[in-house]
Amino acid sequence: IKKMTKKRTLYATMFAQIVTLVLIGIWHGAAWTFIVWGGYNALVICTEMSLRKSIGHWKFWKLKILVPVFGILTYWLFAFGAPLFRGESLGQALNMYKAIIVPHTNPYYVSDVDKYLIAVCITVIFLFHSYIRKRSFEKVAYAIPLPLRTLLLTGMILGVAVAGRSNEAFIYFQF
Repeated sequence: IKKMTKKRTLYATMFAQIVTLVLIGIWHGAAWTFIVWGGYNALVICTEMSLRKSIGHWKFWKLKILVPVFGILTYWLFAFGAPLFRGESLGQALNMYKAIIVPHTNPYYVSDVDKYLIAVCITVIFLFHSYIRKRSFEKVAYAIPLPLRTLLLTGMILGVAVAGRSNEAFIYFQF
């Protein structure tokens, strides 16, 4: 009976995840893209829950080398859902996915140079995140020499100021 209760609890939790994430998708907008985006995220989370339940006890998962692998996997699973969130229609989201596979034939095509730049930025962000993950913000901030910290903060403020001049409204102001 205990095993059956645990299984029922897992299914109930997964059902709650699906309902919650689809509702979150609807909350973001009354378009099929948001509903599918919520369903996609529910699928990812429910898959992770199932794997954790069925094979999560394997010693293989405890290897420290897998921490960055799981971090990269999480990022790519998140990024894969982005066209669903940003596309104005399912057709447009499909075109964004197609641009990844079939370059030059799509208005959403990303050049090879941009792909490398994006990959470098993602790698730097990921490495920085891995470094600061177990440290407090204060320790990380004070470990950076004052001139470099000043330069970084100035760059961030300028970045916000330049981005703030865009005519594009913050996404949640559109609803």
